Amino acid sequence: MTQPIEITIQQGKTFNYGFKLADNEIVYRSISELINKVPVQLLVEDHSIPDNWPVTISCVKNPFELNTECPVIATVIDKDIIEINQMTVCCKRPYSGSGMISYYKPYDLTGFTARATIRPHINSKEIFYQWDQVIVDAQNHLIILQIPAEVTATFCWCNAIYDVEATAPSGEVLSVVSPSGVTIEPEVTR
Repeated sequence: MTQPIEITIQQGKTFNYGFKLADNEIVYRSISELINKVPVQLLVEDHSIPDNWPVTISCVKNPFELNTECPVIATVIDKDIIEINQMTVCCKRPYSGSGMISYYKPYDLTGFTARATIRPHINSKEIFYQWDQVIVDAQNHLIILQIPAEVTATFCWCNAIYDVEATAPSGEVLSVVSPSGVTIEPEVTR
């Protein structure tokens, strides 16, 4: 679950950054039908995909443009239909092939809490910023860091390091983001 994720905080602007958490298990679902071409809507019966979740499309013979090398964001229309708003298919070829949607299973964050700290360097005792409350949105599988604009306006450092940890209801502490760089982007309009 852990990896470094560099962040940039704009001085004097509200900082709002969410981390979607997924398990290592990959879920596979068959595509039954291409319902709409602009934007793409797919019938994927009982898909269980959370709204705005990254998915990969593969094994579609026609239109082959549906296949993705990188994940795309799926918007949930209902329990059987997803939309890929950034994709369109303008060809006249009908859907064929045993197309597949795959995605990482969302991590169950029910009952979790989280914490995060920014320090000048990894071994420093000095704290540049510590989140009083990290938002854990279990329904959307998100951990959200927020800093108000009036606080980011006071940041007078350029580079630092942060990490994010989550605590399970059992007390187990998990690394969400391993130590990673933070850059302050100076404010021009103030």
